[in-house]
Amino acid sequence: MSPTALDKELRPEVEALLEEFGRPVIVRLVEESFDPQTDMMTHSETDIATKGVVEGYSSKLLSFRSSFAGAERPAVIQAGDLQLLVPGIPFDGNRKPKPNDLVFLGEDDSAEQMTVITSQLVSTGEQDALYVIQVRGNE
Repeated sequence: MSPTALDKELRPEVEALLEEFGRPVIVRLVEESFDPQTDMMTHSETDIATKGVVEGYSSKLLSFRSSFAGAERPAVIQAGDLQLLVPGIPFDGNRKPKPNDLVFLGEDDSAEQMTVITSQLVSTGEQDALYVIQVRGNE
């Protein structure tokens, strides 16, 4: 896939804006699979360090969120859930965030830990520009 004109212009702009206005976050992509050779579960993690904008859900966001195209089914938004916006560029070569991945709101994994509930992609053409991630605190 070759980048479109919008990809070339908007992806770096999204990343620059989130770099300027965001805060450090780590998105930990968690993979678990069954290995039939060993009859055991395998576990691996990939940390993506980036900057993101964290917002609470307001009534306006809730109404936008429920009409957001591409959602298979809307997730329930609970009190305390947050919306995290992260750029797509750091995820190039990795999979997108998915439910049960972890998010650390800070520069290391001693920061506040949250769990991914949903993740929605915003594309500028052929490439990923932004992920809108619903996260929930781990109690």
